Amino acid sequence: MKINNDAKQVNEVLSRGLDEVIGLDFLKSKMLKGEKIKLYLGIDPTSTNLHIGHMVPLLKLKDFMDLGHGVVFLVGNFTALIGDTSDKTSMRPAITTEEINENLKSYKQQASKILDFDKVELVFNGDWLEKLNFKDIILLAQEFTLKPFIDRELMAKRIKEEQPIGLHELLYPIMQAYDAYNLDVDLQVGGTDQRFNMLTGRDLQKRKRGKEMAIITVPLLMGLDGRKMSKSYNNGINLLDNPIDKYGKTMSIADDKIIEYYKLATRVSEENIKEIETKLNTGESPMEIKKQLAFEITKLYEGENEAIKAQEYFQSVVQDKSVPNNAKVFNIGKEKVLILELLSTCGLTTSNTESRKLIEQGAVSIENTKITNNNQEISVTETEQTVQAGKRNFAKFKI
Repeated sequence: MKINNDAKQVNEVLSRGLDEVIGLDFLKSKMLKGEKIKLYLGIDPTSTNLHIGHMVPLLKLKDFMDLGHGVVFLVGNFTALIGDTSDKTSMRPAITTEEINENLKSYKQQASKILDFDKVELVFNGDWLEKLNFKDIILLAQEFTLKPFIDRELMAKRIKEEQPIGLHELLYPIMQAYDAYNLDVDLQVGGTDQRFNMLTGRDLQKRKRGKEMAIITVPLLMGLDGRKMSKSYNNGINLLDNPIDKYGKTMSIADDKIIEYYKLATRVSEENIKEIETKLNTGESPMEIKKQLAFEITKLYEGENEAIKAQEYFQSVVQDKSVPNNAKVFNIGKEKVLILELLSTCGLTTSNTESRKLIEQGAVSIENTKITNNNQEISVTETEQTVQAGKRNFAKFKI
């Protein structure tokens, strides 16, 4: 594929949705000359639950790929056995090789919505890290000093609080540095939480090979509650969410995050984003702008037809407060049922804890009457009744 070195497009790739570019002049010079860049992103497949925050660096990889550059996707099947604690306040639990392999299958299936894995070089760092002997590791460790490793914010915090730090955790950045050195890349892409690890690789490249390597850090996408998007916080827009939930969750982000989401989680042009920002700054209601954002995010992962359906559902069910025509009907089989059992039977919740939480939030109603008592008994009749849990989940029930 021919390298696209159009100055406007190169500058956009090197500016959009980025936190920092280290080695910008080196990188821009090569790209404007039409020289092919070799770049990589590494992931440790420690989870099967991906959210759109995980896709921010993948979208950046795709930007480079669309210009004709060579993308390497590194699977940390070896480093995942240790676990990166760069953004963690404690050691990660151990994970097995079998779990890593299963997680990778799920990761690829979900990430393929953004990245065409047939067009990337897929590598596994176990292929080279497992071959290092103890002497190799000692010689590699000699390239670094201890102080920067323990001065990192969370490491220093754990030391101050006398929390345990495994010696193996200090080896993680060194292993990641060796990944970059072994791949001999021009650029590494990662989240801001990976900055130290990537700088370690940049230093190793310079010392052992005398080669420049650029680094791009992308911001961490904020979740629905204003904290970073995370599985543990349950505040994300997940790739496994259905189109209606992707759309609806996007509609619940804070208004001051609209532009951030446009820049990081979509590929709407920067010119259009500037126009949107102007509209918001001049007092235009954010509702319609957010609806378009929700449409763009849903379309990116589910296609235009599903995005249209999700938008129509939101308009009808959430805004106009009508009951969806496709609400499933459940036969309860008795004249009285406790509300917690009803929610579970109708598939609206997965646990009594979740049901109680929704009731406490005033998010459960039957025939538009809010339920306020966790122990309330519901009368079931031969006539269908509608139960709602949350803004978008409905079911019908009868005896």
